[in-house]
Amino acid sequence: GMRIVDMYGLMDATIARQGRAEQEGATFTRTHAAYVLSRRPDYVLLYGTWTESARGMRLEGTTPYSRDMLSKPEFEAAYAVMREQCRQAACDGNEKMVLYQRRPIGR
Repeated sequence: GMRIVDMYGLMDATIARQGRAEQEGATFTRTHAAYVLSRRPDYVLLYGTWTESARGMRLEGTTPYSRDMLSKPEFEAAYAVMREQCRQAACDGNEKMVLYQRRPIGR
């Protein structure tokens, strides 16, 4: 079956206890991208907006866990965009939900 990693730490004791706290609106959340990457998930869902950089288009995270994950060079090396869609049904902004898939070993 498919394993789910709760990147906010609500149901994961390691993230809840050891994750980095960051304020998101009126609440605090915890993230721990290094721990999530150590679990080697097949898929990672992030939220962000596409911006142009010197290396081409890059996703800028719009949630604490998206920013944490996108800051890790090992994430970029191990994962590739599989699919994206607007985060809101109306798609009035440019925020996207972007699904990344782990690359096969050796690529």
